[in-house]
Amino acid sequence: MASMISEHESFQGVDGKPIVSGYIYVGAAGQDPKLNPIVIYSDRELTTPLANPQRTDSYGRAQNKIWVTDRYSLKVEDSNGVQKLQYLQRGELADSPTINLINVQGINDVTADAVPPVSAYVDKAVYVLTVVNSNTGAVTLDFGGGAKSVIKNNADALVTGDWSAGSIQRVTYNAFSDRFDTLTFSTVEINESIALFSTTIRNIGEPFAVWDHITGCPLPSNDATATFIKLTAGEDGVGEYNEGLLTSESVSGTAPDVVATAVISHAPSPMNGQTVKLINSSRQFIRPGASGTEQDDQFAAHTHSIGGIIDYVGAGNGRTVGNNATVSSGSTGGDETRPRNIGATYYMRIA
Repeated sequence: MASMISEHESFQGVDGKPIVSGYIYVGAAGQDPKLNPIVIYSDRELTTPLANPQRTDSYGRAQNKIWVTDRYSLKVEDSNGVQKLQYLQRGELADSPTINLINVQGINDVTADAVPPVSAYVDKAVYVLTVVNSNTGAVTLDFGGGAKSVIKNNADALVTGDWSAGSIQRVTYNAFSDRFDTLTFSTVEINESIALFSTTIRNIGEPFAVWDHITGCPLPSNDATATFIKLTAGEDGVGEYNEGLLTSESVSGTAPDVVATAVISHAPSPMNGQTVKLINSSRQFIRPGASGTEQDDQFAAHTHSIGGIIDYVGAGNGRTVGNNATVSSGSTGGDETRPRNIGATYYMRIA
């Protein structure tokens, strides 16, 4: 089955900017595409070869459709030849047999019988099984050709819960690496992908709120290409969210008049060295207007009218005597003026 790289796909670096006048290298699946190039084509019928690499336009896109025979690897370098992104597995598998596995047993060392039986695994063949027991670690699979490791993401062993009991899994045999590659996303991977997508679409420098008090709410992840900070003081220690990302943290004042800041310390960030407000700690509202402009709390100027003439107000409780008497009411309320609200934790993408 032929695979296509669309001329509408914009390739971007970790800074979120299109890779302009870059180089698109297409190679053998699972291998460095620059060192292991394959023939690419301009048509679905795979009759008209293209130069490899292809160049990107001013929007970081291929300048025409790129067709390949099946799965492939891809690398994009900028105009100076610096690698900006790389995928070792993309595209569709070529037509190949699909074989059902029965009598599945085991937890991590999984065995099964193939229908029809096999004594050797076929490169790119697809095998389907229903998992009996949820895995608790790395998985091997053996159904006639010997036990082989099951790998996801082209390099990673399975982790606890990737194969849950009752789930249907699809794997393909990778003859080059002598292993099985997963073709089915696990629940863990789906949740991680949702979390990654929901956060990487954020612009650099954009504060955004997350209701992380709700169980199961995915937090912005720093395990992929995007990098985030949590706008909270005291989160820059070992193992904490902002470890290695913020420096020169400062917290002063007493609630509700707290001032909390830190300096971004992350070389790949275009904001490196800039001071940010840790608004989760200061609890300041974000208001439309000139970015970064701060205002203290304030009442709008107003007056109160008291009917009639006050000749005498009884002594005590701050009351005075006279025609222009001032009446001081008893104290009510708290230590700040605020509208009705609900809290959320703010994060910001910095790279």
